[in-house]
Amino acid sequence: MIYILIKDYNYEIVNLKKYVYPILAERYRKTSHNIKCNINNATEYMYCECNQYILNKYFNFYTDTKPSTKTVIYTILTKLIKE
Repeated sequence: MIYILIKDYNYEIVNLKKYVYPILAERYRKTSHNIKCNINNATEYMYCECNQYILNKYFNFYTDTKPSTKTVIYTILTKLIKE
């Protein structure tokens, strides 16, 4: 997903559901809804299992905030592009 966003789109304005999930769904022979749900589940699992201090530091949050799927993806993209 991150490669698709870097390669094909201006990642700050892209609609994931409309443009990215269908590409992933076709590639992995799943539905767009299945891709979306799996990414949401992974985000939820990350929030539940990871230390709050580490999450807050990584996402630059000041309070205990559950990151959205877009926040996770864009934070990773931003950190990869900076390197």
